[in-house]
Amino acid sequence: MSEEKVNHPKHYNQYPIEVIDMMVAIWGKEKTIDFCLMNAFKYRMRLGLKDDVKQDLAKEQWYLEKAQELKTLRIMNKKLKDLNEHNAQASSMQWAMNDNNPRLNGIACPKCGAKTVSHPSNLCYGCWMLCDS
Repeated sequence: MSEEKVNHPKHYNQYPIEVIDMMVAIWGKEKTIDFCLMNAFKYRMRLGLKDDVKQDLAKEQWYLEKAQELKTLRIMNKKLKDLNEHNAQASSMQWAMNDNNPRLNGIACPKCGAKTVSHPSNLCYGCWMLCDS
């Protein structure tokens, strides 16, 4: 099994960006995630009927990992958007990081110990950005 037949096959890299990245740009993350999941299913269902079993399993895994990567990016982008909105609101207030700021709740982040800003999770924003939900 050749690595180039699974991870970044030459026939998908004839353009300035890889075809899967074009799909994300054209149809978006959600539809590309669905495509990846359906392709993984296809490789599982045809296991050993067209190509080598190991190659089909490797392709299935590649598509499952790509779907997970896109899901993670979607979650991180939403969190970045939320954080940017939060920062825009905070920067418009002179007292945003002042000790008199009632939004500073003084609770230590359970992951890193930093003083947290009122947030339902009680995590600091750095740890919140890295959590799974």
